[in-house]
Amino acid sequence: MTDKNSFAASVQSKKGRLYAVIQVKEDGKTKPVWRALGLPEGTGKSKVQKAYREVVSKFEIEYAESLVRRGNPAAGLSVFDYLCAYLNRAKSSIQINTYESYHGMIYGKIRRYFEPKTKLTVGNLQPKDIEDFYDSLFADGVTANTVIHFHDGRKR
Repeated sequence: MTDKNSFAASVQSKKGRLYAVIQVKEDGKTKPVWRALGLPEGTGKSKVQKAYREVVSKFEIEYAESLVRRGNPAAGLSVFDYLCAYLNRAKSSIQINTYESYHGMIYGKIRRYFEPKTKLTVGNLQPKDIEDFYDSLFADGVTANTVIHFHDGRKR
């Protein structure tokens, strides 16, 4: 973490339960973030430390992901929504035939595959997701074209 975005954490009790209280400092302002440890007051030190480490580690991951999303607003968009937005931005700089071809692909096969996968976003898209998409196309009888063959690397 940088000086601009950092945090510290401690264990505190509230109403008989234990919490990790994480002091998040962003742009000079500090705010506490409370995360339940799922343990009652009086729990042994080793159990508290284990739960504390798990909760703080999970928070660190979530926090890092939120920083990425803030730095890359498209990260939270579904794949289909991102491609629609891309097509709208590119429309004025591509030829009409290219636009119509992209439009047909995005609103056809790509939409059918990716639109139901609302939790699959630009930020969490993995190579396996693209392979699964290609496999679904081939299963539907689509033959490989030069672009798919080049990116996929498998002979069909």
